[in-house]
Amino acid sequence: MSAVAVDNLSSRLDAVVEEAQERVKTFQTEAETAHHEVRDRFQRFLPIADRIVAIAREKLEQLRTRLKFDVIPAQFQTEQSYSRSVTLDVKSELAGTIKLIFRLSHDSDVRQISLAYDLQIVPVYFRFNSHSEMEMPLEAFDEAVVGQWLDDRIVEFAKVMLEMHLTKQHQQRALVSDVVAGITFPKHYAAATLDHDGTTYYFISEETRREFAQRHGLNP
Repeated sequence: MSAVAVDNLSSRLDAVVEEAQERVKTFQTEAETAHHEVRDRFQRFLPIADRIVAIAREKLEQLRTRLKFDVIPAQFQTEQSYSRSVTLDVKSELAGTIKLIFRLSHDSDVRQISLAYDLQIVPVYFRFNSHSEMEMPLEAFDEAVVGQWLDDRIVEFAKVMLEMHLTKQHQQRALVSDVVAGITFPKHYAAATLDHDGTTYYFISEETRREFAQRHGLNP
């Protein structure tokens, strides 16, 4: 191989290495810039988050005057990450579990404010909206829009509670009890009935109906 060819190869390899080094430097510069930008946005996010929490607390206090619930707060925060939630544990005979959860957080680049609404009801006998989300650009934070979203979710929850009351009343009219078996069930599940002293009794099986009849000296 001639000296000219060697020099040419060497210069080309040097150019490749130099290009790679420049790419690394560019990446490092861009990464550092992005890191500073995220950190700056996070610092702008924190007072906005405090304001949203204050708005939510004021609105939930209005709900508390109408409904009993325990408040379970949770918060996670690092130098560049924030997540906060509040769970309303509602005490009611309408269901075994009624939990309303509001969450406040942001996306990975801290460009979007994220609000979430989750409603857990167990057991439940009707359809309802169990989840809702809202995202808002950090640079376009609008207190009125956030307040309206919170209002809408709280009213939505209130309507669910009203529906639960109506459903419970309906169930109480539609449910019957087998006095022999000691269980309550929907009326249309009854396997047998028996009229006694002006009252209709419902039974989950023919066997419990016969046992009831025998207890009261009736024709089985």
